Amino acid sequence: MPRRPPFVYRPPDPEWMRREVQRLSVQLSWPEALYAAYKGDTGKLGKYLREYPELVDEFKLAQLAALLECRVQRGRRGKRKGVVLTARVEAQRRLLALTRSYLREMRRGRSRVAPGSREQALEQAVAHLVEDGCEFEQSDLKQVAETLRRKGVPARRR
Repeated sequence: MPRRPPFVYRPPDPEWMRREVQRLSVQLSWPEALYAAYKGDTGKLGKYLREYPELVDEFKLAQLAALLECRVQRGRRGKRKGVVLTARVEAQRRLLALTRSYLREMRRGRSRVAPGSREQALEQAVAHLVEDGCEFEQSDLKQVAETLRRKGVPARRR
């Protein structure tokens, strides 16, 4: 039976370390940590900020500033009613409203829209809002499409 060679420690290369940091940052994701912080549990957010300061970009800093303004700033008692509006939530709401208005135009008195109209209206709305400076991720578009599929397009209020 052949003998095993002795163990020799080889330090990890920097490329592997970078990939490992990215893998761990996915496990401890920013949206989960931010959501928990809004609910009052700041442990995950603190851990994220301490361990991965290089992954905090301007968008995350803006979200962190909104959190601090909402939760730490004194002046009113208790939590504000309703959803805390971040730039991303506001952009999703604008996208949903604009898509619904395009779908209402496409419907024009009919009870249903033609097949493929939802996707077409969503593409039009995204193109319109990108011109205004809004940015969307793929998950935002999927969420808006799912909301349209589930809730549909309500009739216009008079």
